[in-house]
Amino acid sequence: MPEEETNNSNCQCEVCSCELEEDAVIESTHQYEIVCSDCESSMVSCDGCNELFTDDGAPYSTCSGQPVCEPCSNGNNFQSCVACHELINTDHGDYYYDDHYDEYCCSDQANDQEMSWSCSRCDCTMYFTDAGTDYADSELCYDCYHNPESSLADDVYRFIDHDAVSGNYQALSSSAKSQLNWFYNYNNDDYEHSNLMVLKGGLELNNIGYAESSIKVASPVYKEFAYIIKEMIGSDLFFTRHKKYGLYHPLRHLFHSCIKYYDRQTGDNFNYRGGTAIDFESVVSDLNRYTVDGSYGDKITEMLRSNKTDDGGNLQRAVANVFNRSLKERFDYFNLRRMDDQLAAKRYNQYLTNAVDVEYPLQIGFNPVDLKEIAEFNASVGSCQDQSNRGSYSFGFADLLVNPHLFALIRDDNNEIIGRSVIRFFKHDWSDDLEPVSVAPSRLYLKRNTQAKKEFYVQLFKQIDAWAYTAFDSHQMIAYSSSRHDSSVYSYIRDSFNFTDRTVNKSLQTQRWFAFWHTKPRDSSAAYSYYQDEGQHTRAVGIRNGGLGDYALQETMSDYDYKIIGANNEN
Repeated sequence: MPEEETNNSNCQCEVCSCELEEDAVIESTHQYEIVCSDCESSMVSCDGCNELFTDDGAPYSTCSGQPVCEPCSNGNNFQSCVACHELINTDHGDYYYDDHYDEYCCSDQANDQEMSWSCSRCDCTMYFTDAGTDYADSELCYDCYHNPESSLADDVYRFIDHDAVSGNYQALSSSAKSQLNWFYNYNNDDYEHSNLMVLKGGLELNNIGYAESSIKVASPVYKEFAYIIKEMIGSDLFFTRHKKYGLYHPLRHLFHSCIKYYDRQTGDNFNYRGGTAIDFESVVSDLNRYTVDGSYGDKITEMLRSNKTDDGGNLQRAVANVFNRSLKERFDYFNLRRMDDQLAAKRYNQYLTNAVDVEYPLQIGFNPVDLKEIAEFNASVGSCQDQSNRGSYSFGFADLLVNPHLFALIRDDNNEIIGRSVIRFFKHDWSDDLEPVSVAPSRLYLKRNTQAKKEFYVQLFKQIDAWAYTAFDSHQMIAYSSSRHDSSVYSYIRDSFNFTDRTVNKSLQTQRWFAFWHTKPRDSSAAYSYYQDEGQHTRAVGIRNGGLGDYALQETMSDYDYKIIGANNEN
C-alpha cells in the first residue's frame, strides 16, 4: 500500500537513487522500504504471493512466464515441469499430473511430453495428456482401454510353468453345466472356456461342500415394534379415562421421555435431545396447550431393548397391561386400520416372546448347485452379479467354478439365503510356508435385518476366524479398507475388534487358478474373473506346456487396501 510522507526531504528511492520531492508519494514493497512511483510501476508481481519485485529480484518464473520470488519457489504450491523445467503453480495453473511417478507437466508441453511408463498391453508411448484419466490409471492407452480385446491371449504377456498352478481340477459336473446354461441363457458356448471346475469346500480343498456354523445377532423386533409404538403415540385412538390424570394416553405416559412436545401458548419445544424437558403431569393438565410434535424411534428402541420404564419398572409388563385390558379392542382396531395383514399384532407378540438374540445358520464353503440360488439372491439385493448383467459386470460369475474363493452364506430357519459374502485368501509370498494366510471376507450383502448390518459383520468375522483355525496352520483376518459401492468392510468392524495396523507394507496376492473364460464380450465391464468389489486387481498369465488349461488368473491387492484385524473372541 502507498504511504504518504509529510516530510520527504533527504529521501532517496532505493531502486533508482533519485531524490524524492517533499510532496512525492512514497511506495514500499517486500524488497524495499522507499520506492518512487516510477520504479514501483515498472516492478513485477510474484505469481505466488502477489508481492512486487524488480526483474532481477524475481529469479524464477512459471511455464507461462509469470515471475516467482525465491521463497514461493520453494513452497508447496509450485512444482517443476518435467518437460520445460519451469515452475507450475499448482494452486491455479494449467497442468497435468502423473500420479504413478509423481511428475508434473505444464499444458504447453503435455501433448509432446512422454510419461515415465508405457501401455501395459500394447507398449505404446503414453503422453501427459493421458495423466489422471481412467485408462491411464489402468496403465492402458486410450485405444486399449476403450477397445478391449475379446481374447484372453491378447492380455497375456508373461508365461509360467504348468506346475505353478495348483489345485484339484476336474471336468465340469452336470450340475455345474446346468447352472451355466441357466445363468448365461445358453450363450456360454459363444465364448471359449475351459470346461473345468475345481473341487473346493469349507472342510478341505478336494471336498465340495460347507462347514456349518451359526451367527447370533440382536433381534430386530425391538426396532420394528418401536416404529409401531411411534404410530400409536401419535394416534388419539388410545386416549382413555384415568382417576388421577383425567383424559389419559397410557403410551404417552410410558414413553414420555421419548416424546417431543410443543407448547401452543409460548411456542416452546420440550424433550428435544439435550433440551428442556416437561413433566407428564403438566402435559395432561392442559392437553390443548401441550401437543405431541413427534417422538424418537431410536430412544423407544433403547427402552424396549433394556425393558425399563423411566422410573425403573418392567416395561414389557407395563406394555402388556395396556393392551390386555381396556385398550385391547382399540389395539385390534388400530391394527385393522393399518391394513397390513395384522403386522402390528405380529410384532407385538414377537416383542412379548422373542429372545434377545436371533441365531442364523452360516455356511462356509462352495457347491455349484447353489449358484442359481445365489444369483437370484444377488438380484434381490441389487448386486451387479445377477443374471441380467451376464454380458457385463457378472460375465465372470462362472469364474467361481475354478477360483479358490469360498462363499459365506447366512440362511434363515427356512433355509433361504439372507446374507452373502465371498471369502478370498491372500499371501505376499505363497512359497513361504511360515507366512500366515490372510483371510478376507468381502462386502456383505443382506436381504433383511439391514439395521443390524454392523452386528452381522462382526459375527461373520468371528465365525470365519474360528473356521480358519481349522483350515490353516497359520492365518490372520484382514478387512478391506475400500469399497466400490458401500462403506468399507473395515469401517463396519473397526469399533468392534481389537485390530492392529500392518507394521510391514506388503502387497498381497491370491493363488493362481486356471481361467474359466478364454474369450469374452467386448463390453469394458465384462471381466474374466469374478467381480472385485474392493481394491483387488486381476493379473493374467499364460501357461507353458499346458495340460488342463492355457491361462491362469491371480488377484492382487495393494498394501493400503486392507487392515490386519486382531480378532479377539472376547470382544
